[in-house]
Amino acid sequence: MARLDMPRTIAECGIDKEEFRRKNPIMVERAFADQCTIPNPRFPLIGELEEIYRQAYGPGL
Repeated sequence: MARLDMPRTIAECGIDKEEFRRKNPIMVERAFADQCTIPNPRFPLIGELEEIYRQAYGPGL
């Protein structure tokens, strides 16, 4: 990503931290309900999806 000069985190895309925090529950809910989640070998828990989004946002969240 660095070699291609592309953002590596959601924060690097310019998404405001507070806006991300406000919308994180909605994103998690939608990810949980998404039909693409169903065929995964292991169905993720809501808390695990929240953690994935937190890590994707980047350090400092």
